[in-house]
Amino acid sequence: MITTDFGPGTPCWLELNTPDVAATADFYNRVFGWTLHDIGFDAGGYQSMSLGGKAAAAIGPLEHEEQRPGWTLIFACDDLESAIEETERLGGSVYVEPFSIPAVGRMAILLDSQGGVFGVWHGEKFAGFEVVNEPDSFGWAELWTPDAEASKSFYAGVLGWEYEVLDQGEKGWYAVARNAGAPMEESHGGIMQLGREYLTDTEGVPDWHPVFIVADCDASARLVRDSGGKVHMGPADVPQAGKLAICADVVGGEFVLLTPSPMG
Repeated sequence: MITTDFGPGTPCWLELNTPDVAATADFYNRVFGWTLHDIGFDAGGYQSMSLGGKAAAAIGPLEHEEQRPGWTLIFACDDLESAIEETERLGGSVYVEPFSIPAVGRMAILLDSQGGVFGVWHGEKFAGFEVVNEPDSFGWAELWTPDAEASKSFYAGVLGWEYEVLDQGEKGWYAVARNAGAPMEESHGGIMQLGREYLTDTEGVPDWHPVFIVADCDASARLVRDSGGKVHMGPADVPQAGKLAICADVVGGEFVLLTPSPMG
C-alpha cells in the first residue's frame, strides 16, 4: 500500500505528457472526476489534477516532438546527485538534468539500465500525492520489463528496494517492491517480466504503469471506452490482486485500473 510519508524510494508523484492537454484532462475528469488546477506560477502549461481538492497527478504538454505521450512515475529521493551517480554506475543515464522549482523541490528524469524512464524528486514545499489508495486515485506502480532480474538489481541499487517474489506458475514470477526495512503491507509496486513483443510502444524498453484504484473495475472500464479511451485487456480477475483492466487514454497513455481483492 502506498503511503504519503514519502520515504526515499517511495512513488511520490505522477506526470502525464500529452499533445492535447485539454482533451486528455477532460478524459480523466470523466473517468476519475479529476479537475484541473493552476499550480500558481508559470510552468509552461504544467498543471495539477485534483480529486476532491487533493493533488492526484500532474499534466502538461509534450516537451519535444519525439516524446511519446504517457505517464512518468516519480520517486522520492533525499539526494538527487547520489541517485544520479548510482544510476550511471549501474548502467543508466540522465534524461533530463536536475532542475529546481524554487521553494517547491528539485527533480531529475533518468533512464534505467535498460532505457526505462523514471523520475526522482526531492520535495521541499511539495512532497507529492495528497490522495492515494482511495477510489479514483493512485495506488500502485508497476514496471513491465524484458529483463526483470536486471530491473530488480537496478532499482534496488538506486532506490534501495527490497522484494518479495511471488510464484505465478506458468506466468513466471512477480516481484513486489518495498523500501528497505519496510513491512510487506507498505509495498508500493511490482516488477513483471514481459517479452519485447509486448512492449512495442517503448520499442522493447521497460515501461512504468500507474495503477489506479477504482471501486468497480467494470464500471470504470466502461467509462474509459465511453470517454474515448481503450481497454486493451480485461476487466479480469487476477489472483492475489483483484479485478483489473489495462487501458489507454485518448492520446495513448497507458494505465491500469484495479479493484483490489477484499482484505482477509
